[in-house]
Amino acid sequence: MTAVAGPVWIAAVLLVLSGAGKVLRPTPTREALRNAGLPSRGPVVAAIGSVELAVAGWVLLLGGRLAAAALGVLYLAFTLFLLRLRARAGAGANCSCLGARPAPVTLAHVGGNLAVVVLSGLAVTAPLEPAWTVLAATPWFGAPALALVALGVALTLALYADLPPVLEAARVLAADPKGDR
Repeated sequence: MTAVAGPVWIAAVLLVLSGAGKVLRPTPTREALRNAGLPSRGPVVAAIGSVELAVAGWVLLLGGRLAAAALGVLYLAFTLFLLRLRARAGAGANCSCLGARPAPVTLAHVGGNLAVVVLSGLAVTAPLEPAWTVLAATPWFGAPALALVALGVALTLALYADLPPVLEAARVLAADPKGDR
């Protein structure tokens, strides 16, 4: 198992959630694409979600250098999309990457995507094994590794969706501590 396998698996699981969200609830993604000035018809959203699911499955089930490269290319495309959306619709625009759950475009989100691009590049240089082969070779069929991946997914979701409104509320409170608006 390479050192980047866990973070790459986290990125792949996030792709599963993102892709499923686009396929099952395309409206937020259509709106985000429209706000970014990109094609936003239903088939476009379904295609994006399907590609996300396919790449995630490829990374998790088959692994390999090409799967890691595909993951990196997708996350680079997501980064470029976030930058375009931020430029056109502002920092608070919903990227829709979490389906119906709002996720504003933040610099942390952009940085997280860029980190996945780098990690995917590292996984290209040291072949990424399929998740199931690694888990089968570890104690308790990889339960500790699965728990860490689940924790990583939960923390990433919190960073992208939950933390921005908390920080905004703290900023507003700091500007007007008595609430005298």
